[in-house]
Amino acid sequence: MRLSVIAATTGLVLFSQVCFASTNTTLPSSSDLSLPSSRIAIQGALITGGIFSLGLEQFTDKTEIGASVSGSINNQSSPTKTVTPVIFGGLRQALCDRTTYFAYGVDLAGTFGEDHGQHIKADYAVGPYISLEQMLTDHVMLAAWIQPYQFEYKKVGASSVSTQSFFSTGGIAINYLF
Repeated sequence: MRLSVIAATTGLVLFSQVCFASTNTTLPSSSDLSLPSSRIAIQGALITGGIFSLGLEQFTDKTEIGASVSGSINNQSSPTKTVTPVIFGGLRQALCDRTTYFAYGVDLAGTFGEDHGQHIKADYAVGPYISLEQMLTDHVMLAAWIQPYQFEYKKVGASSVSTQSFFSTGGIAINYLF
Protein backbone atom coordinates (compact mmCIF):
# COMPACT_ATOMS: atom_id res chain seq x y z
CA MET A 1 0.00 0.00 0.00
CA ARG A 2 2.77 2.42 1.02
CA LEU A 3 4.70 1.67 -2.19
CA SER A 4 1.67 2.44 -4.38
CA VAL A 5 1.09 5.76 -2.55
CA ILE A 6 4.75 6.71 -3.07
CA ALA A 7 4.56 5.72 -6.77
CA ALA A 8 1.34 7.69 -7.27
CA THR A 9 2.80 10.74 -5.54
CA THR A 10 6.00 10.51 -7.59
CA GLY A 11 3.96 10.21 -10.80
CA LEU A 12 1.89 13.27 -9.87
CA VAL A 13 5.03 15.30 -9.13
CA LEU A 14 6.64 14.24 -12.44
CA PHE A 15 3.40 15.02 -14.34
CA SER A 16 3.19 18.48 -12.79
CA GLN A 17 6.86 19.15 -13.55
CA VAL A 18 6.41 18.15 -17.21
CA CYS A 19 3.14 20.06 -17.62
CA PHE A 20 4.11 23.21 -15.81
CA ALA A 21 7.86 23.42 -16.42
CA SER A 22 8.92 26.79 -17.74
CA THR A 23 12.14 28.68 -18.24
CA ASN A 24 10.89 31.28 -15.80
CA THR A 25 8.90 30.80 -12.60
CA THR A 26 5.63 32.28 -13.89
CA LEU A 27 3.19 30.35 -16.01
CA PRO A 28 2.09 31.82 -19.34
CA SER A 29 -1.45 33.10 -19.41
CA SER A 30 -4.10 30.85 -20.93
CA SER A 31 -4.78 33.44 -23.63
CA ASP A 32 -1.20 33.00 -24.88
CA LEU A 33 -1.75 29.26 -25.42
CA SER A 34 -5.40 28.76 -26.29
CA LEU A 35 -7.07 28.51 -29.66
CA PRO A 36 -8.52 31.68 -31.13
CA SER A 37 -12.16 32.21 -30.13
CA SER A 38 -13.40 29.88 -32.87
CA ARG A 39 -11.87 27.87 -35.72
CA ILE A 40 -13.50 26.00 -38.57
CA ALA A 41 -11.97 22.69 -39.70
CA ILE A 42 -12.31 20.19 -42.50
CA GLN A 43 -12.04 16.63 -41.26
CA GLY A 44 -11.10 13.40 -43.01
CA ALA A 45 -11.66 10.33 -40.86
CA LEU A 46 -11.30 6.58 -40.95
CA ILE A 47 -14.11 5.11 -38.85
CA THR A 48 -15.18 1.66 -37.65
CA GLY A 49 -15.32 -0.84 -40.50
CA GLY A 50 -12.69 1.01 -42.57
CA ILE A 51 -15.17 3.59 -43.84
CA PHE A 52 -13.90 7.03 -44.91
CA SER A 53 -15.82 10.07 -43.68
CA LEU A 54 -15.62 13.78 -44.57
CA GLY A 55 -16.80 16.50 -42.22
CA LEU A 56 -16.93 20.14 -41.23
CA GLU A 57 -16.32 21.17 -37.61
CA GLN A 58 -16.07 24.20 -35.37
CA PHE A 59 -13.65 24.21 -32.44
CA THR A 60 -13.20 26.60 -29.56
CA ASP A 61 -10.95 26.16 -26.55
CA LYS A 62 -13.90 24.66 -24.61
CA THR A 63 -16.38 23.25 -27.19
CA GLU A 64 -16.65 21.39 -30.46
CA ILE A 65 -19.52 20.79 -32.84
CA GLY A 66 -19.60 19.21 -36.26
CA ALA A 67 -21.20 17.20 -39.00
CA SER A 68 -19.80 14.53 -41.28
CA VAL A 69 -20.99 12.16 -43.97
CA SER A 70 -19.92 8.74 -45.17
CA GLY A 71 -21.35 6.31 -47.68
CA SER A 72 -21.23 2.75 -48.92
CA ILE A 73 -21.83 1.31 -52.39
CA ASN A 74 -21.82 -2.38 -53.21
CA ASN A 75 -23.10 -3.57 -56.61
CA GLN A 76 -23.36 -7.29 -55.91
CA SER A 77 -26.55 -9.28 -56.52
CA SER A 78 -28.13 -7.57 -53.46
CA PRO A 79 -26.96 -3.96 -53.81
CA THR A 80 -26.07 -1.75 -50.89
CA LYS A 81 -26.18 2.00 -51.41
CA THR A 82 -26.17 3.97 -48.16
CA VAL A 83 -25.30 7.43 -46.92
CA THR A 84 -24.71 8.15 -43.24
CA PRO A 85 -24.79 11.75 -41.96
CA VAL A 86 -23.48 12.30 -38.42
CA ILE A 87 -23.80 15.28 -36.09
CA PHE A 88 -21.96 15.65 -32.82
CA GLY A 89 -21.24 18.19 -30.14
CA GLY A 90 -19.32 18.27 -26.93
CA LEU A 91 -16.93 19.90 -24.53
CA ARG A 92 -13.14 20.06 -24.68
CA GLN A 93 -10.64 20.30 -21.86
CA ALA A 94 -7.06 21.32 -22.55
CA LEU A 95 -4.49 19.08 -20.96
CA CYS A 96 -1.18 20.29 -19.57
CA ASP A 97 0.31 21.89 -22.69
CA ARG A 98 -2.84 23.27 -24.40
CA THR A 99 -1.97 21.44 -27.60
CA THR A 100 -3.56 18.24 -26.34
CA TYR A 101 -7.28 18.09 -25.55
CA PHE A 102 -9.62 15.60 -23.94
CA ALA A 103 -13.12 15.89 -25.40
CA TYR A 104 -16.47 14.30 -24.66
CA GLY A 105 -19.96 14.72 -26.02
CA VAL A 106 -22.86 13.12 -27.89
CA ASP A 107 -22.89 11.60 -31.38
CA LEU A 108 -26.06 11.07 -33.49
CA ALA A 109 -25.95 9.16 -36.80
CA GLY A 110 -28.61 8.08 -39.27
CA THR A 111 -28.30 5.82 -42.30
CA PHE A 112 -30.42 6.14 -45.44
CA GLY A 113 -30.64 4.08 -48.63
CA GLU A 114 -30.69 0.37 -49.43
CA ASP A 115 -29.02 -2.41 -47.44
CA HIS A 116 -28.59 -5.68 -49.38
CA GLY A 117 -31.38 -4.71 -51.75
CA GLN A 118 -33.87 -3.73 -49.03
CA HIS A 119 -34.96 -0.16 -48.36
CA ILE A 120 -33.85 1.19 -44.95
CA LYS A 121 -37.01 2.54 -43.31
CA ALA A 122 -35.26 3.75 -40.15
CA ASP A 123 -31.69 3.53 -38.89
CA TYR A 124 -30.24 5.77 -36.21
CA ALA A 125 -27.54 5.45 -33.59
CA VAL A 126 -26.86 7.67 -30.60
CA GLY A 127 -24.26 7.57 -27.86
CA PRO A 128 -21.60 9.47 -25.95
CA TYR A 129 -18.04 9.78 -27.24
CA ILE A 130 -14.67 10.47 -25.67
CA SER A 131 -11.62 11.59 -27.62
CA LEU A 132 -8.05 12.78 -27.48
CA GLU A 133 -7.03 15.56 -29.85
CA GLN A 134 -3.47 16.64 -30.54
CA MET A 135 -2.50 19.82 -32.41
CA LEU A 136 0.40 18.75 -34.65
CA THR A 137 0.88 22.22 -36.15
CA ASP A 138 -1.03 25.49 -35.97
CA HIS A 139 -3.40 24.17 -38.68
CA VAL A 140 -3.33 20.36 -38.35
CA MET A 141 -4.94 18.36 -35.58
CA LEU A 142 -4.99 14.58 -35.07
CA ALA A 143 -8.02 13.16 -33.23
CA ALA A 144 -8.98 9.68 -32.05
CA TRP A 145 -12.30 8.80 -30.45
CA ILE A 146 -14.41 5.94 -29.19
CA GLN A 147 -18.02 5.56 -28.13
CA PRO A 148 -18.17 3.70 -24.80
CA TYR A 149 -21.90 3.00 -25.34
CA GLN A 150 -24.17 3.16 -28.38
CA PHE A 151 -27.88 2.57 -28.89
CA GLU A 152 -28.96 1.74 -32.44
CA TYR A 153 -32.42 1.19 -33.91
CA LYS A 154 -32.69 -0.25 -37.41
CA LYS A 155 -35.77 -1.11 -39.48
CA VAL A 156 -35.13 -2.76 -42.85
CA GLY A 157 -37.97 -4.33 -44.77
CA ALA A 158 -40.40 -5.89 -42.29
CA SER A 159 -37.90 -6.47 -39.47
CA SER A 160 -36.63 -4.06 -36.83
CA VAL A 161 -33.79 -4.46 -34.35
CA SER A 162 -32.65 -2.42 -31.35
CA THR A 163 -29.02 -2.92 -30.38
CA GLN A 164 -26.92 -1.72 -27.47
CA SER A 165 -23.16 -1.99 -27.83
CA PHE A 166 -20.14 -1.12 -25.73
CA PHE A 167 -16.84 0.19 -27.12
CA SER A 168 -17.73 -0.90 -30.66
CA THR A 169 -17.54 2.39 -32.58
CA GLY A 170 -14.61 4.77 -32.99
CA GLY A 171 -12.23 6.37 -35.42
CA ILE A 172 -9.15 8.42 -36.15
CA ALA A 173 -9.18 11.74 -38.01
CA ILE A 174 -7.00 14.50 -39.41
CA ASN A 175 -8.44 18.02 -39.20
CA TYR A 176 -7.24 21.05 -41.12
CA LEU A 177 -8.11 24.18 -39.13
CA PHE A 178 -8.56 27.56 -40.82
